[in-house]
Amino acid sequence: MRGDLPSRIFSPLHWWLVPTKPANGENVARYVVPDPELLVLAGTMRARAEEALAKAETMSDADARETVRTVAASYERLAQRVEQEISRTGEA
Repeated sequence: MRGDLPSRIFSPLHWWLVPTKPANGENVARYVVPDPELLVLAGTMRARAEEALAKAETMSDADARETVRTVAASYERLAQRVEQEISRTGEA
């Protein structure tokens, strides 16, 4: 799959500055290049959240609209969890 990813995924704009605390106790930060597949996954989850919110706005049934908004919020939380995983793996 990595061969199919756009080259922009590998640009320095997508590097994350991760604070770390080495054994000597100094506070330092280092740049981490996240796994491109995780970046794509987070972006996909955000796109699905936006799509669900847009669909919810067209619904006339209040219960259905609220259900779809809940689904959108779940997709957003998934995107945030993926980003947390990217940060966590960068600290290793």
